[in-house]
Amino acid sequence: MLAISAVLGVLVLVPVIRPISESLLARPVGTRLLSLARFAAATAPTHAADWDSWARQLPVMLPEVRAAILPMEPGTPEFVAACRQLGLDPSRAAQAFAEGELLTRIGLSRGQSLPGTPRAAIWEAMAVVQDLAGRRGLLVLVERPEARAPTASSWGLATLFGLLVLFIALLGGFLAGYFLLVRPVAAAATIARRSVRSDHPAHPADLAVIRASLDAAVRTERELATTVERQGIRIRQIQSDLKGAQAGLIRAEKLASVGQLAAGIAHEIGNPIGVILGMSEILKDGEDAEQTRAFAAQIHAATLRVHGTLKDLLAFARPVREEGALADVAVVVDQTLKLLQPHRSFGQVRVATRIDASPLTAEIRPSQLQQVLVNLLLNAADATKGKGNLEVSARRADRFVEIRVTDDGPGIAAEEQERIFDPFYSTKPPGEGTGLGLSICAQLVEVYGGEITVESTPGKGATFLLRLWSAGPEAFDPPAG
Repeated sequence: MLAISAVLGVLVLVPVIRPISESLLARPVGTRLLSLARFAAATAPTHAADWDSWARQLPVMLPEVRAAILPMEPGTPEFVAACRQLGLDPSRAAQAFAEGELLTRIGLSRGQSLPGTPRAAIWEAMAVVQDLAGRRGLLVLVERPEARAPTASSWGLATLFGLLVLFIALLGGFLAGYFLLVRPVAAAATIARRSVRSDHPAHPADLAVIRASLDAAVRTERELATTVERQGIRIRQIQSDLKGAQAGLIRAEKLASVGQLAAGIAHEIGNPIGVILGMSEILKDGEDAEQTRAFAAQIHAATLRVHGTLKDLLAFARPVREEGALADVAVVVDQTLKLLQPHRSFGQVRVATRIDASPLTAEIRPSQLQQVLVNLLLNAADATKGKGNLEVSARRADRFVEIRVTDDGPGIAAEEQERIFDPFYSTKPPGEGTGLGLSICAQLVEVYGGEITVESTPGKGATFLLRLWSAGPEAFDPPAG
């Protein structure tokens, strides 16, 4: 870390500090030279003819400089020739005339310097002088390097830079090590001390505490992995047991359904058969024609009841789907209401319809849809005892056609709603229904991928919702309204 900091310090500080230090060391020499040029120009003779001898006397009074006088202004060939004779740059001399004074640092080559000046980077100061007649000249003072006060050598500067870089490297290394290593390790050790057990032997070093904490964490992780593996095996065993229990419950449910179905069949068929047997026994010895006709009518009615029960049972057991069957819902609803209008249950029932104006086509055979609607409407009329209000509505909802049959009867209790679609379950008195009507309706709808549900609040009527897949081009149009 210290070596990296030292290298970075050398690469960054040396290029930055070196020109600054050189400038700070050299700048006072140039400033003093320009001040001398200003002072000398202010004390120049008032006659231009005395300038040359005066300039030769200046080095006597100022040993650290060399002096020369340029007694003409720029703009003439003689000016350029005089500048070259004195080793001056004509452009710098012209700039000095324009500005009144000029301080530059020049690197003179052999043959271009003033007499006696070495080839080096030295300071050159120029100042404009003027006599009483208004004639102007240019005083040139050039630094004599051999007369400079001794300054710090390059080795001294290098030593100074080295010490500065070393100090910064040590400081940077210390700070980097503290923030990158010491503080994180100390923080980790503090956390580790909290996690180490109280009976664990004390560790004087932070790294030892961290290692002990990591060892404890590894042991805990291994124990957890073993526990998780055991729990996984236990969960798989429980899942296997649950699958077995589920299969047993399904078998028990099937047996219960078969028993309920058999009991319903026995009840629905047993009573008519008992009537048939009793009447037939009487008819064997009967001689009264009128009594015979009455008993025959009862036997016929009982037989029709058995026949109807068996027909419903077959329809319940084998609902048939007709592929490609389509029903116009509005037409089927209208035909069903006209069919039921003469029925005695609809004598005083008021029926309202709300059918969407857009075409409603459902995927179901029209006769099967009519069978479902007849059953729902008859049940609704019976619920209102033939004196209530019914409403039949139909609309399209997304990809489905929804048909609602609503009555204002006494409603259906919550416990009955759960069993209302079970076979042979009926709330009607014995002999008035087989309990297969709603079951057959539910199976017919499910065969075509639909569903039938009931919503009811006791005392506020009931609503049966029939949802069937919508068919035809209108199924892809947005719903009306």
